[in-house]
Amino acid sequence: MNIDHLTTIPEMPAGLTMLRRIGNGGAGNIFMVQDITGKFLALKAINPRWHQKELDAITDLRNLPAHPAVTQIYQTGKLSDGNFFYTMELADNAGNIQHYIPDTLAYRIVNGKLSAADALSTIRVVTAGVAHLHNHQLFHGDIKPENIIFINGQAKISDFGTLSESGNAGTAGFIPDDPVNGIDRDCYALAKTLYCAYSGCDAADFPSPPEKFNADEFRIIRQLYIKGCAGQVKKRFSSISDWQNALDQTISRLARPHKTGKLRTKFALFTGGILLSAGTVFTLLTAGNKTEIRQQAAAGPAVTFTFPASVETHSPDGSETATDAAVTGHNFSSPMDATGNNTPDTQDTGEPAGQDTPQPTPPENYAEYGYDVAILRLSSFFDGGFISFPGFREMFEVVYREMPDRLDADYCRELLQYYTDLDRFLQLRGELSAPGISLDKLHRRFTESNYQALFNSLQERNGTLQSTETGNEQIRLIRQLYHTINQQNHRPDGSREE
Repeated sequence: MNIDHLTTIPEMPAGLTMLRRIGNGGAGNIFMVQDITGKFLALKAINPRWHQKELDAITDLRNLPAHPAVTQIYQTGKLSDGNFFYTMELADNAGNIQHYIPDTLAYRIVNGKLSAADALSTIRVVTAGVAHLHNHQLFHGDIKPENIIFINGQAKISDFGTLSESGNAGTAGFIPDDPVNGIDRDCYALAKTLYCAYSGCDAADFPSPPEKFNADEFRIIRQLYIKGCAGQVKKRFSSISDWQNALDQTISRLARPHKTGKLRTKFALFTGGILLSAGTVFTLLTAGNKTEIRQQAAAGPAVTFTFPASVETHSPDGSETATDAAVTGHNFSSPMDATGNNTPDTQDTGEPAGQDTPQPTPPENYAEYGYDVAILRLSSFFDGGFISFPGFREMFEVVYREMPDRLDADYCRELLQYYTDLDRFLQLRGELSAPGISLDKLHRRFTESNYQALFNSLQERNGTLQSTETGNEQIRLIRQLYHTINQQNHRPDGSREE
């Protein structure tokens, strides 16, 4: 029975035009609206019973720095009927112009639109968003395919009615039998969501395998979600960073050659979960382990694994530059027969391969290159600035130079170290993204500099420095002092004092 006509359509706030109702739930109804700039948004009108809970959750969320994997909240307020509402980013339309269907992970699972690579990359992106919440002592509490939406093709966590400091919520099938805290609930739910995305099965079918699967992929991915959904809490992941590391290792293992010598690599993934943008093609073949590789003249088609490797970079001063070819011209391939297996060590002539015409041997670490480039591409979005306080570094440097005694000494030391490490990171990124850099040099420098650990540390400190109570106080003070200094340094007519 269709009861849509029984829903009372509230009067929209000024500046918003209601287009249609697109969803409903226990907490309220969701409408598609359009603001005065023409932007399409989702508006959630909350039932009175859930007012305070939703308001508390949205208040907590609005106090955090923005994150690309967390759906952005815009306007909040009360409707003409007194009900609390908020607007947020609208999910992509998986339907057509007449029929809007929100593009969610659940929709993609049902419609069979996910490969194993897609499933892993999507969960990796969402994990980064959940880690952002956990780093600020908040827990989502209801992670599931329905609450993961795609906006401009980017996966984002949504539906924050259960957001809290305890994470004491959840949906049957996505919470453990013995949850101990919000960390446990969210990590378990991520693992169960990965299972659903990879297998195409319902959560209730866990741990049944997919109807069709690659045996090697299945073996590796299954280990991850089985651990994440273990029956005993001590066997599950105890922190979001543990889950994230295990997920990264799974992605890395799938991008490495298998000992049997068969072609295994089928993944062009970011460790951060974002597919590489269109650009220069980087080719990579994973064959057998290096002791078994025999280079020979092509007895069959050369099979290669390709993905784009265009990398946006930032120069050390923070300005953006673009590099179309961070890694170019590298093609590691071995002859393969029609089945995809390594060909025998003889050519069509019957002579042993490689004796008369030695062929170049792929570099020892070529299987890791895709991983390095993926991390490099993922880090290209990060410029180290405070999202909520653009231009803050300049303010801090001016105030620290002229009024250091007014600031908290410990906070200043942390901030100075952060900016020192940031400059080193930006210089490294520019070096690793230089046109024409060889893969050997990229991998060696990436490893020696501990690039990924530095990137992860900077992201974490970026959030902490602007989200703690001390950080908030110091930021407000620095901004006030900066404006005071500016006023003191300018004459009333606007000219600067000498």
